[in-house]
Amino acid sequence: MCRLRHRLRHRLRHRLRHRLRHRLRHRLRHRLRHRLRHRLRHRLRHRLRHRLRHRLRHRLRHRLLHRLRHRLRHRLRHRLRHRLRHRLHHQENVLRFPRVMQPASVVIRLVVFSNYYENLLERFTLDDRMMALSKEERIPDRMMDLSKEEIIEKLIKKFKETGSVLDKPLSGRPKTSDETKEAVMAKVSASPKKSLRRTYTVLDVPKPTIHKMLVEEKFHRYNLQILHHLNEDDPDRRM
Repeated sequence: MCRLRHRLRHRLRHRLRHRLRHRLRHRLRHRLRHRLRHRLRHRLRHRLRHRLRHRLRHRLRHRLLHRLRHRLRHRLRHRLRHRLRHRLHHQENVLRFPRVMQPASVVIRLVVFSNYYENLLERFTLDDRMMALSKEERIPDRMMDLSKEEIIEKLIKKFKETGSVLDKPLSGRPKTSDETKEAVMAKVSASPKKSLRRTYTVLDVPKPTIHKMLVEEKFHRYNLQILHHLNEDDPDRRM
């Protein structure tokens, strides 16, 4: 009887423990799954809301900026047209644009550029105005460099100082004198095995200049080449 009781107790304990473990595991798994699902849903919702807000803000900003730019460009075009027509109407007796290109037309262009540059609105940049003007008046892209302030200032300063818009003629590359050429050729003839580096360091002449002189005199660089040399007896020895 004692043994039976002991066995029954042991079995009951084992079953109870097994059931409790199984229930606890099941509950823990269910809770963990529920929590994970809840967290994932919350994170996904938060991310989706954040992305949607960001996209909506970006789109609204982009649309507002596009509308503002369009309105500002339209206003600038209207103002520029009105000002140019007003100036041309009041200055047509003083400044008359010739039909044929003459030297005076360059002066008139500079006056127009200077007046346009001095009376710009301070609220907008010069590049935006020139872009709007170029689209309206169909100015080619190669003329858009004139929209920079430095170029306009240099043109006006050059005209005020020299009375011309053209660039000064460049002096060009300095010519080599005959004395320098004779000294180089004498040095090369005296020591033909020396390199060009030693020659131009001794004579204080640029290396490209020395190379150009040697090419003109048909003095080419020495390159080591392996050739097949034939003696007088070689043709008779051949089969």
